[in-house]
Amino acid sequence: MEGRLHRSLFRALLALATLFLQPRNHSNDILPAIEGQAELTILSSYHSCGRPWAKAALRELLISALECPSLMIVQALECLQLYWFGIGDFHSGSLCLALAYRSCHLLGYSRKSTDNSDYNDESLESELSRRCFWACWTSTCIVMEPEPCIKLAWQEVGLVPLPGLISNTSSGYTITLNQTMDENWISRSLDRRISSDSYPGSAAISMKMVGVWAKIQQLCKEHTSAPNAQSFGQLEKLSHLATSLFDESTTRRNSGHQNDPKTEGESLLLVHDALYHQCQIAAHWMIVPLLSGIPSDPTIRSDKQRESADTVLKHAELLERLLAPYLYGRSDISRLPPLVGFGAFVAGIVLLATEISRQDCGVNGSFTKDCRNGPRIPAVRAIVHLLDHLRVYWRALERPVSCTSF
Repeated sequence: MEGRLHRSLFRALLALATLFLQPRNHSNDILPAIEGQAELTILSSYHSCGRPWAKAALRELLISALECPSLMIVQALECLQLYWFGIGDFHSGSLCLALAYRSCHLLGYSRKSTDNSDYNDESLESELSRRCFWACWTSTCIVMEPEPCIKLAWQEVGLVPLPGLISNTSSGYTITLNQTMDENWISRSLDRRISSDSYPGSAAISMKMVGVWAKIQQLCKEHTSAPNAQSFGQLEKLSHLATSLFDESTTRRNSGHQNDPKTEGESLLLVHDALYHQCQIAAHWMIVPLLSGIPSDPTIRSDKQRESADTVLKHAELLERLLAPYLYGRSDISRLPPLVGFGAFVAGIVLLATEISRQDCGVNGSFTKDCRNGPRIPAVRAIVHLLDHLRVYWRALERPVSCTSF
């Protein structure tokens, strides 16, 4: 690449790209969405190069991260963690992620704004550095590692400017920074000259939802037994926060998301919307015995359980509807992130459980009152079909496929 990319970053990108190639002995598994793209078939011989490229890049990066850390070094580590998690090597993925996240802090990419002055660090280089930090933070929120960072997820990024809007003008790139989040996950306007109602961009609203997702996961992880009324109250607050952020983003983005780069904007909005539905399902899942497998806590009223069951089903159906172009249409499945694939798996479990319980609807308050919508098995089959395709690229999705196949 004309010497512009660090060699380890180039190798990391090549390794990551091999996830989307089919090994020659699995040529019959090529997805319908990529049939006819002969160049991918030709490149399939490089599939086996992914691991050697990743190992070579990691050896270089471990030295470079200590001796001469830079933005490209952190970017390479972030790409590598995606590759390692993609092939199911959690240990190597966690190592790369922890090193990338810590390097961002040491390099000052997580610099916070101050209360007494406008934040004016709006160079392209600074924006790319901040986005690198936000990417690392997002990865920690998704894999829930390192654990100390998850417990302080909001404090870690409080007052760090959210990803800004990047515009390509005749005089070069301009960066517009709009908002930060405080330690209570309330948005704050960063620039007094910009209206608090302005659209902050797809990347920014996605980070807001990731923060809620991290807190919900943390609470669910802490309660292996049924949550009591107090702990469920915390989950309800997070559910309301997710709804507030989603509604706020919906009203603003309809008129503002044209400022985003088209491909990036569409992809991030899909992740944002899918993650919102996952937040609602996870927040209410725990007190629905049929889904969680956890006996009801007597401190939670039965009507609350039924409301939560209805909420879970509602958002599972909305998530299925969101993914309809990939489930029933011809949209390219390979473009779906694994996090969205996991959301499809969760929706499939909910829909399958609903279908199984139709004959015993509402007994003991165990599930939703709404059993009127007809068979959901076709939707479950479509979701399993989608996961079966996605697992070709993301090995972490193999277990969800085996859980839902029937």
